[in-house]
Amino acid sequence: MEMKMGWLERMRRGFTLIELLVVISIIALLIGILLPALAAAREQAVRTQCMTNQRQITTAVITYSVDHDGEVPKNYGNHAVNNAPHNGFPWRWSSLYLVKPLSRYTIDDRVVSCPSTGSNVPGTTADIDGDGEREWSSRILYLPGLGDKINGQKNVADSSWLETKRSAASQVRFLDQVDGVVTADRNIFLGAAAGTPDSNHGVSNSGTTSVSFDYFLNELPGSNRLFVDGHGEWAPVDLIGKDGERPETSADGRYQHGPNRPYFW
Repeated sequence: MEMKMGWLERMRRGFTLIELLVVISIIALLIGILLPALAAAREQAVRTQCMTNQRQITTAVITYSVDHDGEVPKNYGNHAVNNAPHNGFPWRWSSLYLVKPLSRYTIDDRVVSCPSTGSNVPGTTADIDGDGEREWSSRILYLPGLGDKINGQKNVADSSWLETKRSAASQVRFLDQVDGVVTADRNIFLGAAAGTPDSNHGVSNSGTTSVSFDYFLNELPGSNRLFVDGHGEWAPVDLIGKDGERPETSADGRYQHGPNRPYFW
């Protein structure tokens, strides 16, 4: 009985300051342990969803190719009209040559996006392909057709490929290139005064217009990429440079649409 009364008295007077501090410390410790794990799990979920979107796009491209004797939609909206050659933006999806053909295979703006940076915004870039509709700005790079000539233009994109193998871009027989990359995450390092470094995972829209390449590389964990045969992989930063090697400088990107604008996938 005395023991019970002692417990009740203790409950009435509450916890001591030391006891409260111990509880708070334990809670803070648990939060410190759990938060990084939760953040890592969230990022992994985002990468998986991004990969799923790219796989759906690649499946649609392969299906289109089967229906069109091995040809695929080419991203000709990367090229300027009126015979003015352009190096091309692989994140700009042509409404005429790419979006409309793939829309028949259940491709829409929800698929052409990466949840780590929000949805792309259809119809926000200039009308480059001349169909009267604005092109799509996407978080996913589409490579086939990026380096092709159009209307007899000089193929200036040839000099913009910084690796020996040009992925799946500009391939006549698309399905023969089983190890060619079809889509990838949008990872662009913009040099000093060129703009904001941008990537789907890591440094994304940092708001800083001038960062070092080392900073960009350290913040970039890697890239999703999907291949012609339909398989996808997460490529760590050690494998996203020119010819599949870790980039040492900003000149080691796989492609460059202008001075100091290399892409990594």
